[in-house]
Amino acid sequence: MKTVLLSLLLSGCAHRGFDLHTPTGQADLGQQPTTSPDEARFVVLGDIGVWAGEGSGPDGSVGRADLSAAFLAVADRVQAVCAERTCDFAVVAGDNLYQNGVETEGDAAALRLMVAELGMPVWFVLGNHDWHPMRPVLATARTELELLREVPDAHGEAHFWKMEAGPVVLWGLDSNLLVRFGHLSEDRWMDAFLRQMGAERSGRWRIAMAHHTWFSDGPHGDAGHYLDVGRRLWPGAEWAASLEDQVGPSVDLYLSGHDHSLQFFDHHGTGVLVSGASAKCSGPGSREDRFADGRPDAAMTRFARGFAIVDASTETLAVTFHSLAEGPFFTAIRGRGDDVWTLPDGPSVDTERRCDPAWKKPAGRPPGPTAG
Repeated sequence: MKTVLLSLLLSGCAHRGFDLHTPTGQADLGQQPTTSPDEARFVVLGDIGVWAGEGSGPDGSVGRADLSAAFLAVADRVQAVCAERTCDFAVVAGDNLYQNGVETEGDAAALRLMVAELGMPVWFVLGNHDWHPMRPVLATARTELELLREVPDAHGEAHFWKMEAGPVVLWGLDSNLLVRFGHLSEDRWMDAFLRQMGAERSGRWRIAMAHHTWFSDGPHGDAGHYLDVGRRLWPGAEWAASLEDQVGPSVDLYLSGHDHSLQFFDHHGTGVLVSGASAKCSGPGSREDRFADGRPDAAMTRFARGFAIVDASTETLAVTFHSLAEGPFFTAIRGRGDDVWTLPDGPSVDTERRCDPAWKKPAGRPPGPTAG
């Protein structure tokens, strides 16, 4: 049974229509069971939510054939990898439903099918498409959060949440609230939640997940310099400051999607992971002004479809990337007390696009500008 416990005892807060001091605003979602109390193994996917937009069944019902062929190929590979060694759960770093979040019963049915395809508990955060890519609306985001409460094996029914899994504590963050609504950066509740992350001293590995990238060699680029449809519509300066000052120093690993590729950076000992290629696939970006000053060089890039596996024990945190073309091809490891991540085979940077970008556009819905 899911239990939702308020993790902060603060006075209520309503800021320009955002009531964040509620179970939907923030929640402690308790424990995710793992095979061993001293180990956790989980899959990191992102941007999975591509589907046909209309059910192809005789009664309009949504079936497996209506999901993206690219997502199904990734899900099949996940199932194969996790059959060799059990995965405890999966996380999805946003853009769970294209194009505009949950608008129809078909959208809800598609998300249920995607969770079922992965065959394990799945933890979500919201992406920009889960709010609506160009006209972000709180009601749209909240509709999806309520759906996550109802779907079997789906979790993450709050903008900000915390859960524990064996030797890991995982924080889910709705980065849209600072990228799209920067005025919330001064919200007392949000500041207190992020400070709580920094105060966490349970001895577990600390991992944060949000949709938007911290650093990325893809088209969207780095926090504070984001490009959407090639323009600086929401550069994300407040989110960049939060990553640099609060989130990054508080965690050992930061997970994101948004750019549809696989990437890894080591930023002062914090691993920065991009895994947004679980349905869509993009190439490298072209504009240098999407990069932050002093950014780290990528330790790994693949512009190819795939996912990552995180293996955590009491003493070691390891990230292994898998692409559909290469299988497992890159691993980064950090031991307890290490200041940096170890790359057993050195950096692995490939700037060529290795996948077809084609995906099913929703039938009957003009795609228009999608802002990623």
